[in-house]
Amino acid sequence: MENSSRIIGGVLILSVVLTAFVIVVVTTPPESIVEDEEVFFEDVEHRFYCGVSERIEQKITDLETWENLWAEMKSTCTPVPETPIIDFSTNVVFAVFQGERPSGGFVTTITRIALTATGYVVFVDELHPGPDCGTTMALTQPYHIVNVTSSYQNLPVQFVYNITTYDCGS
Repeated sequence: MENSSRIIGGVLILSVVLTAFVIVVVTTPPESIVEDEEVFFEDVEHRFYCGVSERIEQKITDLETWENLWAEMKSTCTPVPETPIIDFSTNVVFAVFQGERPSGGFVTTITRIALTATGYVVFVDELHPGPDCGTTMALTQPYHIVNVTSSYQNLPVQFVYNITTYDCGS
């Protein structure tokens, strides 16, 4: 009886140790993303007019969210263009919208994406016209959407902005 208790106790301890090891291995990012790694991305769309009037930054990892965003963006178009096909089993989409602006001259551009041990970092440049710029008097909604091939869809994302107001001169 005492030997069987020792065996059961040993098996339980071994099970706990193995379970802890598996949890650590599964939740630890691979060595390849411990250092900042530049991530290649492709433009999906980079424009100045759309149906999104709020400032939005978003990581999209599923078809339903993508289709809903596309429908909102293209709500001002007739007919609504087909939603670009994205394979979300191997891709992640990042989208940034500057929100509605009172004139032309505003630009939003994703300039760089890095993969770190803690997740994605998406770098965004925003250009704003200075007060002396003679820009168009039309409402604009600048945005940029990019596609990344990655198997790390579940990593968190941080958006880092560089906002520059440019001077058009006198």
